[in-house]
Amino acid sequence: MLQFSGYKYPWGDKISSSKANYDLYNRTKSSDWKMPWFHIKNVGSYAPNAYGLYDMVGNVWEWCADSYDDKHVIRGGSYRDNSTQIGCAIRWVMPPLVCNFDIGFRCAMDIR
Repeated sequence: MLQFSGYKYPWGDKISSSKANYDLYNRTKSSDWKMPWFHIKNVGSYAPNAYGLYDMVGNVWEWCADSYDDKHVIRGGSYRDNSTQIGCAIRWVMPPLVCNFDIGFRCAMDIR
């Protein structure tokens, strides 16, 4: 049985650009950086972790059901964040009506 508790990233402790969409600006110095929708990847663009879960960090921040200090929590980091800003335990809080290219929702399906 795989044990992942305590790891920094969903796949282990070492960051890898082959496992998540993050830090795109610093890695590519892309001329189309001002068009953020060009940098968002499709769901499943990277291999799943050992539990079969896709895209747990990077790409876009995900709104979560929990709140903190009357604000809503986002988790996971985005394509704009560097390796210190993405990870399993990373969270930020945002006012509930914030709309941004690097914040989205995770759609999940029951495995039954």
